[in-house]
Amino acid sequence: MVDTKDIAVVIQGALNREATLQIAGNVRNFFPGAEIVLATYDGADTTSLDYDKIVLVEDPGFYPSSDAPDARPNNISRQIQTTLAGLRAATRRYALKIRSDFVLTGRDFLDYFPLFPKVDSNYQVFEHKILSCVFFARDPRKKKQLSFHPSDIAFFGQRTDLLKLFDVPLMKQEESLFCEIDGYRHCKFVPEQHLWVNCLRKNGKKINFEHMGDITPENAEETEMYTVSNFIYLDYEQFNLAAPTHLTTFANNDFHDVITHIEWQRLYKRYLDNTLVVPDKDPMRELINQKTNCVKWCNFIARNFTIFFFGNRLRNFRKKTRMWILEYLAKNVCLSKRTQEVLS
Repeated sequence: MVDTKDIAVVIQGALNREATLQIAGNVRNFFPGAEIVLATYDGADTTSLDYDKIVLVEDPGFYPSSDAPDARPNNISRQIQTTLAGLRAATRRYALKIRSDFVLTGRDFLDYFPLFPKVDSNYQVFEHKILSCVFFARDPRKKKQLSFHPSDIAFFGQRTDLLKLFDVPLMKQEESLFCEIDGYRHCKFVPEQHLWVNCLRKNGKKINFEHMGDITPENAEETEMYTVSNFIYLDYEQFNLAAPTHLTTFANNDFHDVITHIEWQRLYKRYLDNTLVVPDKDPMRELINQKTNCVKWCNFIARNFTIFFFGNRLRNFRKKTRMWILEYLAKNVCLSKRTQEVLS
């Protein structure tokens, strides 16, 4: 069992003061004696925040994720820089890396750390597997076919292993708008891929994966084999994570392509331990399917409501009305109401 005195909690990223205060308070409550390391940017207002160590880094900036009109920033360099600085400043054997907009609700996740110990040494990178989050670790065999894509929301493991994961190069300008997919130019890798692919290569693993659109059955299988030998996937509640609302709503996120904890167990059984008894039911997958269908119905209702009342007239107004109806109908279609209860 991991002693909480041996844990450093690295809170990284741009500060969300309310969440950061809650994280620190809960760390003091649930992790007696743990070290709190705050890793954020120069000029951040850290007054009244609770921490044992603070590391301020210069913001490296970002590149756009694509040239699409609604493209999000690719913030991987920011995440690498703050997390790596925080891990280097930490002094404990184990480390929990958490985003500054999440809140910890307990320490039950520590019970998973010694489980599922088998590995394939050909695919092993870390001394001990790292706990990672289901959301948004992508299944390379589903619609988006994103290979080498673990979640980067939170990690728990040996500090030396987390250092190995994050001690990778920052994203370069030439990696921005690198490949064309569906008519738009995209970054070479999305943030999670950049982190994991560079970690694998830096640690001597040869993978034939040149950009995010490089989709092959071999890459899908290698993704799964590296996943089960290096990570244990947990959902938000298993990981004691209360996520910000925008990361729980089905209207704003694609949950369908994630690998649930039970699906991760099935992969573990297939590749590493065929004696493992995996539950037949997957409550998280059932919830995802249920909520996804609910959002589809919201779309259907919003579309037909506006067509019925407006027909082809007032196109812009009809579009705004449809979006308002969809938002109204879908605002409570979320992964769990526990997040709102914790953050309220």
